[in-house]
Amino acid sequence: MKFIALQPNKFLPQFNYAELLTHSNEFAKAASEYVGIVKAGLMADRHDSEEVAFYYGWTLWNLNKKEQSLSEWSQLLQSDDIYYKSAAAYFSGKYYLDRHDGAKAKEFFGLVSDKANKSKCAAYCWNRLKNLK
Repeated sequence: MKFIALQPNKFLPQFNYAELLTHSNEFAKAASEYVGIVKAGLMADRHDSEEVAFYYGWTLWNLNKKEQSLSEWSQLLQSDDIYYKSAAAYFSGKYYLDRHDGAKAKEFFGLVSDKANKSKCAAYCWNRLKNLK
């Protein structure tokens, strides 16, 4: 917190704190920090935006705000980063699979299933897609 106070309105100290809260399973506190980062417009570039979308999506998912997490995941579906894109595809697909919408789930799983050797979530998508056929 002291580093945030020393560098107010800077992306990195606030993001690092929010990320630490996420990794510590302090999801409610982390969510508040991500909202603050977004409202303050601290993200300088696409990479910053994708980092926030990824961790905020994961945080919302763990707070059982899965529908709300879809807006964060949707920001990552066009990412060049396979880690972010595959996580977004997996969690979006899982959301629809859990709601018994197999067709919609297949759409999301299919976005990255051909890259199963590139990331764990892409492998999950490949496996889920294989089992839905």
